Amino acid sequence: MATKRSGQKVEVQEQRLQLADREEAVDAPAQKKRDKKARKSSSFAGSLEHGDLVDQSKQPVSICVWVPKGGCGKTTFTFHISRIFAERGYKVLMVDCDSQRDLSQISLRKRFDEETEYQEDYTRYITREGPNKTSVNRTLYQMLQPLISQNLGEYRIAEANPEVILEKTDKGGCLHLLAGHHETDVIDSKLASHESTIQTFPQNAELIGGVYAAIQRVAQNMKADIIICDLAPGKGPFTRALMMSSDYYIVPVKPDFYSYEAVTSIVDRMTRNPEGATGFAAENHCWIEYAHTYLVPMTAKCKYPFPKKSPKFLGYVITDYSVHIANNGQMAQGVVTEQTARNRERWMNAIHTVVNRRVTDLVNFSLTNGDRVSSAFEVASYNALNVVPYLVGKVRSFETLQSISHIWGVPVPFLDKDKGHFVRDDGFGQLEPMNGRDIPTYVAKCDFFKRIFDQIAWTMLSLIHSDNGPGRCRIKEPEDLLKSKLGGRPPPSPLFFNADRDM
Repeated sequence: MATKRSGQKVEVQEQRLQLADREEAVDAPAQKKRDKKARKSSSFAGSLEHGDLVDQSKQPVSICVWVPKGGCGKTTFTFHISRIFAERGYKVLMVDCDSQRDLSQISLRKRFDEETEYQEDYTRYITREGPNKTSVNRTLYQMLQPLISQNLGEYRIAEANPEVILEKTDKGGCLHLLAGHHETDVIDSKLASHESTIQTFPQNAELIGGVYAAIQRVAQNMKADIIICDLAPGKGPFTRALMMSSDYYIVPVKPDFYSYEAVTSIVDRMTRNPEGATGFAAENHCWIEYAHTYLVPMTAKCKYPFPKKSPKFLGYVITDYSVHIANNGQMAQGVVTEQTARNRERWMNAIHTVVNRRVTDLVNFSLTNGDRVSSAFEVASYNALNVVPYLVGKVRSFETLQSISHIWGVPVPFLDKDKGHFVRDDGFGQLEPMNGRDIPTYVAKCDFFKRIFDQIAWTMLSLIHSDNGPGRCRIKEPEDLLKSKLGGRPPPSPLFFNADRDM
């Protein structure tokens, strides 16, 4: 009886296969079109594997936002500058590399908060099913999962669909997000074990270059111009892999002692090599040496080789500092002015001094074999832009606007009164419109912050363009820089808000 049933099953399966073959033959032209479309939409799948060449002019510029301590404004800066780049017409990919997932939660806040199925549950929202109940990867961790788990010997990167934050801006830009995952820390621990066992288990090398390849795959699929990675505080292998496979990095700091120490530790971590260590021995001494003399050669024959890069220090940004009314509120020349508190000014000056003193180590760095690897801009690059060397910008505290920005998941410069963004808590947990008399002041402050971030974006883009030259990367020469060459430079953004001037 059992044999008879098994024979019937085989016969049914054969009938189904024959039917499928007939359907496939009939649908062949349509399937051919679908395959062509699929190849076009995922044209970069696998193009970062060993042996394939990528046109450098077609590669996006990658920028890491990092400082090895928390609370300095890395996520806030990434959230705002990414939007500014998109509004300037660039296709931008944000990558949340922190297990806290703050960048992802603020960017997607209104979506998973308003949809009742995922209300206030980011994890369920980011792991939601796609069309026809298909599984969809939306995070870097999910892309690297096959390399982490090494299931069935599949050393590959999974495909992913980033979240679309802005589909298209007025100038043709867009903003996508490769979201964060609560298990991102696992990548750190896996990289630590894999790097130390490459010689014993060569397959472990795939994860090291896989971090870079995964991000590049998503960026190329969306034809991104700029990749901005929001890194976690710390100095682990994951942070090192992201930093050493990027093109540039920028450091947000607060004017305090902790940031002063953090800036010093960044230069030490990148260049300090007192024992002249090379290869794996340089792991805890010098990231540049370690990447060039160990990671690059050890992964050269891998499916996902680690790129040979030397990320350049773009500069630092002073964030979230407070100001007060100068001269006890008395008007000077008919204008009430603001100024930075003296203790904040003290630490601003200290950070500026230590950066300018230590940056020479980055400019003049050489590997133990004598090869020079400059990883910072010369002072002349900033002087040419009429910018204080290495100080890319200052962003004072957003104050009340910060909480409003968090409510809507919208950067401060893009809060809009016509969309009802200016609200406050009524004391009972409900939102109500602000007093109409206060709104003009808040609107003016939003425009004030937009000018500040525009100036920061202008400086970053100008530095990157001058470093690469025409046609060598996706960054175009900023239009305002072209105008400055014809006569007069764009006016620097004001450091202090002035109601009489800015309203």
